[in-house]
Amino acid sequence: MKKMEEEYKVGIVGFGGAGMALYTHFNSFPECTVSSVFDVKEKAFERARNVSNEFILTEDFDYFLSTVDIVIISSPDSTH
Repeated sequence: MKKMEEEYKVGIVGFGGAGMALYTHFNSFPECTVSSVFDVKEKAFERARNVSNEFILTEDFDYFLSTVDIVIISSPDSTH
């Protein structure tokens, strides 16, 4: 019997240049789908909307965490 690969929902914190690059990187893995974006800037949400209409976009970090299996931190270093 063939083992089914597990699928992971990936969330990105910070959707600036690094977040967009990490979106491309993680979506290149067949077992990963970037599904959620957490940011506090409206411009980041505009960028995310231009990439996918299916993202969960939120400023609520607890909610964000409840929607993903993997969290990628790509916000500016000073905000980690």
